[in-house]
Amino acid sequence: MSILYANQLARPLLRVVDAERQSVSKILPEIFTKDVSEKVYAHCLTNESFTIPEQKVIFSVGDKVSVAWFDVTTNPLQYEHGNAIAFVAYFKDVSHRVTQANLTEELTQNLEAKVVARTNELSAVNDLLQQRNVELHKAQSVLQQLIDSSIELIAVIDKNLRFLAVNKAFENFVHKSRNELIGKEIFVAYEGARGSRQVQILEKAFAGETVHLKVNPSIARPDVWFDTHYVPLMIDGNVEGVIALSRDITEIVKSEKQLADANRQLKEAQHLAKLGSWEWDVTSGTVMWSDEMYHIYGYEEKFPVDFVKATERMAPEDADRSSKRTQEYIQRAMESFRNEGNTVYEVPPSEIRIHLPGGENKLLRNTGKIQLTPEGKLYRFLGVLQDVTQIRSVEEKLRQLIDELNVKNSELESFNYVASHDLKEPLRNIRTLIDLIRIRKNEDVSPYLTKIDRAAERMSHLIESILRLSEVSNSEVAFTRVDLNKIVELCKVDLETRIKETNAEIKVEALPVVSGNETQLNQVFSNLLSNSLKFSNTKPKVEITCKKISGVTVKAQFSVADTSNDYWCISITDNGIGFDSQFRHRIFEPFQRLHGKADYAGTGIGLSIVKKIIDKHKGFIDASSQLGRGAAFTVWLPASN
Repeated sequence: MSILYANQLARPLLRVVDAERQSVSKILPEIFTKDVSEKVYAHCLTNESFTIPEQKVIFSVGDKVSVAWFDVTTNPLQYEHGNAIAFVAYFKDVSHRVTQANLTEELTQNLEAKVVARTNELSAVNDLLQQRNVELHKAQSVLQQLIDSSIELIAVIDKNLRFLAVNKAFENFVHKSRNELIGKEIFVAYEGARGSRQVQILEKAFAGETVHLKVNPSIARPDVWFDTHYVPLMIDGNVEGVIALSRDITEIVKSEKQLADANRQLKEAQHLAKLGSWEWDVTSGTVMWSDEMYHIYGYEEKFPVDFVKATERMAPEDADRSSKRTQEYIQRAMESFRNEGNTVYEVPPSEIRIHLPGGENKLLRNTGKIQLTPEGKLYRFLGVLQDVTQIRSVEEKLRQLIDELNVKNSELESFNYVASHDLKEPLRNIRTLIDLIRIRKNEDVSPYLTKIDRAAERMSHLIESILRLSEVSNSEVAFTRVDLNKIVELCKVDLETRIKETNAEIKVEALPVVSGNETQLNQVFSNLLSNSLKFSNTKPKVEITCKKISGVTVKAQFSVADTSNDYWCISITDNGIGFDSQFRHRIFEPFQRLHGKADYAGTGIGLSIVKKIIDKHKGFIDASSQLGRGAAFTVWLPASN
C-alpha cells in the first residue's frame, strides 16, 4: 500500500513534499483506514473497482488551509495471468456536490469523459508494460538457449562466489541441475575449490582483469584439462560478477603429450643410432635439421641452416661431389616424373666426410628422397644422415679379424699337414731304424743311431719353428727405438762361421732408427741373411740398401698402406740360386718349401715368421727373383712412430 506515483493535483492532498514510497494509510488515515484498505485489497484481487464516496480532506495550499470532499475510486492495474500488481486511486473533488445539490449534468459528463480518457491512457500503459515483459521473456529465453547450445562450459559467478547462471554443458559436467546450482556457492559443484588456483584467478577477475589459463586441470576431475577465460561482468562500469568460459582440451593435451613423448623417443633413438634427419625446402631455400644433425656436425647451439652452411664442414671433394650428385638426381627425378609420373624419387645412398674444428673426422652415410609437386616442379629434399664412423671402424676391425682368422685357419691347415707328414716321417724312420737295430743285434748299429739322431733333430727343429711362429702370431710386445745398423751387425756376428765358410761378401748402407721390437727385428734380418747365405752355389754376395718413400707410393702396391706416413724401403739382394717368381707369395706361407730337404736344410717356417713380424710392425714385405739369378727381399717399415 505504498504510493508509487502522484500527479500534480494529488500532491497537495498528500500533505508531504515527496509522497512516493510512503504508506497511503499514514498519509491519508482518515480515508484509508484499516477496514477500507482491506476492502481495496480484496477488490484488487477480484479485478474490481472500489469507490469510497464523499471523503473529507483537510489540506493546505501555501498558507491557506482548505477543506474539500472527494469520491476516491481505486482501479487495479493488471499483469499477465490476471494478477494485479498495483491500483490507481482517483480523487474526484465532489465538494460542489456536497455544497451544491444541483451539479449540472454537463460537468458530470465532462468529468466522466476525463476519467475514461485517463483510464484508457493507463490501460494503454499497462498493455505496453505487458508487451515489454513478453519481449523481455523471449530475449531471456533466446539468450539461455544460445548459452546452452555452446560446447564450452559457461558459468556466471557473483562476488560472493555464488552461481548466477550456468549452461547445459556445465550442468552435464558437474552432474548437477541449474536449480541445484543457482544461488549456491561454487564449492557445491567443486568441493576441492577452496584455496585453489581457480579461486585465486577469480579474485583477479573481480578486480577487473581478464585472465586466460591456457592449460589447467579440472578441480573435480584432474584427468580433464580446460582452456579457460575469466572475464569480468561489467554493469554500469562496475564488476558485478565473473563469466568463466572453459573449453575441454583433454584430447589436445593428450595428443600433445603423446607427440612430445614420440619426439623425445625419436630424439633418443636418433642420438643412440647417431642418426639425424634433414629437410631442404627448395621453394624457400631453407634447410631444417633435427637436434641430432647439429650434434653430428659438432654444433653446440642451433642456428638457421642453409645449403652453404650444411656443406661447410664437408671435405672439399665431397662437397663438390655432393653438389654435382644433387643436380644429377634432380634431373633423374624430372625424367622419372615425365616417363612414369612419379612425384617421389629415391636418392641412392652416399657417404661423405666431415672435418670438425677439434680435428675429429667423421664418415657419414646419407640417404634421402626428392619430392616433386603434382605439376612436376621441384618441391623439397628430405632424408637421414647417419654417423657411420664407428661402424666403419668396427667393420674394418672385423675384416681384419676375419683376415687373421683366415690366416690362422691356413696356418692350422699347414700345421695339420706338418703333423701328418713332416713330423710323422721322422717318427716312421726312427721306428724303422729301431726295428732294424732289434733284428741285427750282433751288427754295428752306429749308422742307424746317427740316422735316428738326425731324425730327432729335424723333429726338434720343426717343433721349435712352430713354437716361434705361434709366439710371433699371438704375443704382444713393447716397441722401442731400434737402430737397424746395430741389428745387422749382431746378425753378422751370429752368422760369422757361415760367412767365413762361404767367403761371403755383405755390403750394408746406412740404415735408419725405427719404432719396433729389437728381438723380432733381429729375427727378420737374421733369417733373410741366413737364406741368402744358404741358397747359394757360389761365393755369396749380399747387399742391403735403404731409402725413404711416401705412403702414397707404397699404397699403389699395398692398399692398406697409410698415405699420411712415409716408409723406409729396405732391400736385401743376393746372387743365390733364386726361385720361380710365380711362387713369390707362396714362400711366405708356413711350411712351404721350394727346394728339397736333402739339398737345403730347413723347416719352411722362417719366411712365415719374418712376414708375421713385419705385419706386427705395420709394415710390408715382398720378394722378387729368377731361377739362377739371385733373389731380392724388400721390407717397408713405417718411418714415424
